[in-house]
Amino acid sequence: MLSPAIAIIESLDSGALKSIHLSTNKEEEMDFDILMKLPHWKNIEILLIKGFIVSAPIEHFIHLPEVTITMQSITIPNLKLLKKHFLGLKSEKKFVLKYKLDGGEIANNVHAVFDQASSSCKGRVKQWVYPKSGNMQFRVEYRQHHGFKDHKFTFLATRDLQEQQLTLLPID
Repeated sequence: MLSPAIAIIESLDSGALKSIHLSTNKEEEMDFDILMKLPHWKNIEILLIKGFIVSAPIEHFIHLPEVTITMQSITIPNLKLLKKHFLGLKSEKKFVLKYKLDGGEIANNVHAVFDQASSSCKGRVKQWVYPKSGNMQFRVEYRQHHGFKDHKFTFLATRDLQEQQLTLLPID
């Protein structure tokens, strides 16, 4: 239950709080409306949610510079929204989107959103690289795990191409 965490967050200075990390060992759905209504929400720069399954729309998180969330499922429009957002960025940003279920919609149609992968590892890890103006680069990594659950997209907009590269590692 999030009530104790929300009570602690409420007691903190909303202007000083820049990062929220919430974690649980149990997989449970999280009512995110409570957190988004707090005055702290507009000042948050880093949001890391582990274990909880977020049901709020992706649009509620897209303004944050660094996000890690898990959703029950995602859609092709979700991916198109994130791609469009990242292609328009002029600053660094990281968005890690994990999702539990994929009945094949994402796995079978990911190329329709991102085109041909720039690199692939065993067909389950794909990466796309989109050079942008100046020294900016937008990368997407898709990790498709065994079966139809626990997949992950990492969207990354970076300035220094040499220091911040996603490395494709095989999945055991």
